[in-house]
Amino acid sequence: MNEEFETYFFLKRLNYGDSNYYGEICENFEKKRIGAIMESKRQQKFGRQIQKDLSEIFQKEFKEVFGGAMVTITDVKISPDLSLARCYLSFLLVEQPNEIMKELEFKNKAIRNALANRIRKQVRIIPNLAFFLDDTAAYAAKIEALFDGLVIPPASDEIDSNYID
Repeated sequence: MNEEFETYFFLKRLNYGDSNYYGEICENFEKKRIGAIMESKRQQKFGRQIQKDLSEIFQKEFKEVFGGAMVTITDVKISPDLSLARCYLSFLLVEQPNEIMKELEFKNKAIRNALANRIRKQVRIIPNLAFFLDDTAAYAAKIEALFDGLVIPPASDEIDSNYID
């Protein structure tokens, strides 16, 4: 795997070589990488349950952490052994989302305890929580602004004679 990984990026960076070999390596690497990322149905169900419970916990028990901000749990990824939950959060009406993330890390144990009180009869292991800032909305807005800033000249009315049969 390590050799293929190095070869993949070497050929990707240089962008030359035998195209069949390059395509084969890229395809094999992508299959292995995607296979490692795919979640089982159990992980997906457990992730949705944690997402729902955490959103209720944030709305009812930990309102003071967010102040007047609106928080959305965009995604929860669960490790295969169900012992780690990576929670991706996005915020609205917040100037300093990193400050809220620091506060969440500080209150991580209390949040995990509140989650344990809700799901303790359903699971064996209460997962450790890791919070990450989800900036996909900001990224999408940035891309949209770039598209809005493009200046595309209007098409001319003249038809090029090379394209007429």
